[in-house]
Amino acid sequence: MYRTRNDRRKTSEITAIPEVIKRLNLKAENHFILKKVMQDKFEHFFVKCLIFKKRNSIINSLKKKNIGRNVIMFAYIKGTLEMKLKSYAVIDVGGLGYKIYMPENNINTIGEIGENVKVYTYYRVREDDISIYGFNTQEQLKMFELLLSVSGIGAKSALMMLSCIEPSDFAIAVVSNNVKVLTQIPGIGAKSAQRIILELKDKIQKEQSEEIAEAEKSNININSIEVNNNIQEAISALSVLGYNRKDIEKALEHLAVETLSLEDIIKKGLILLTK
Repeated sequence: MYRTRNDRRKTSEITAIPEVIKRLNLKAENHFILKKVMQDKFEHFFVKCLIFKKRNSIINSLKKKNIGRNVIMFAYIKGTLEMKLKSYAVIDVGGLGYKIYMPENNINTIGEIGENVKVYTYYRVREDDISIYGFNTQEQLKMFELLLSVSGIGAKSALMMLSCIEPSDFAIAVVSNNVKVLTQIPGIGAKSAQRIILELKDKIQKEQSEEIAEAEKSNININSIEVNNNIQEAISALSVLGYNRKDIEKALEHLAVETLSLEDIIKKGLILLTK
């Protein structure tokens, strides 16, 4: 079969690739490299190998310092809203545009283009991705972090859930074992809903047990308010959102809890906890 000059050049480039891999100390079976071999010209492949090697060294450095895969490096980002799309917004801070993935309902209510906005952020570092996730309130951020701790729930699913349910309603659904509420969220079936409830309840019970044990060691009375069924459920619901029992009880002391419904206790408690 007749081979063109370009065919011969491509063959020589591909045969040289193992030598490049060897010199860069990269593993030949790496998916990134194999993909680039199929897609790119040799010179582009060589440059991307260098970039990939440098990026990996940075990630490995982070791991050695025990920074981990999921990192919160920005508490919030405040700047000018430059762009709003369905899944993310772009915020300009001093001439640098941050692409921030957000729940759809947060994007709709964040503000208008050109306005000064503030979002609470979660900075996530993975081997194949570095992303920033943003939320209009701290409660939504806490719920996002909590959802990521559930097996089988990734960032995309967590954002979808936050687009469909308020943190207070989610917390009530968990403490009351309300699978039906969670299954109304697109992509969440009965099994997923049951797993979310089970894992988060186990997490709450473990944390509360640790708090009680710590309080007993320090001779601290953690039951600073008179507890009835509504208050107990409210404490559990607020614990779902990441608050500790001591802070929750301190906040509820400022409420006339006897006259409030469970939902009102949770919502008013959230306001006090974020002050």
